[in-house]
Amino acid sequence: MSRHNYFAYGSNMNPTQMGERCPPAIALGVVTLEGWDIAINERGVATILPADDSDASVAMEGVLWSVTDRCLETLDHYEGVRSGIYRREGVRIHTADRDVEAIAYVAASRGHGDPRPGYLETILEGADHFKVSPAYRIRLERLSGTAL
Repeated sequence: MSRHNYFAYGSNMNPTQMGERCPPAIALGVVTLEGWDIAINERGVATILPADDSDASVAMEGVLWSVTDRCLETLDHYEGVRSGIYRREGVRIHTADRDVEAIAYVAASRGHGDPRPGYLETILEGADHFKVSPAYRIRLERLSGTAL
């Protein structure tokens, strides 16, 4: 059984949700993805967008999971890969001591919107559980347009 690095930045940071979707997933901790930023699209869910050239110093945090092939199949289903809602993309993330390659899901829809009811709270529960930095937690709160 092969394992893969999966970078979760939205509701899949939440350990309860990942436990239900992918029981064999192992959380490896908070990591950083440089050159990308998080946004809520018009569907009301999170996506990541490459930072524009004028702000290449943008970085975001998320949770690195070790997942199985079956987990990826399950995540593909939940993320709507087959219908083109999200696609898998390879990203290079920074751990405490090295860079690693990981899979991230990027939404096809890039317009901005407001989070679905309860969605941001699910993200924040995961962020709190894994203890993202205080500054990044504030960025997540601001995805709602109003601080929580």
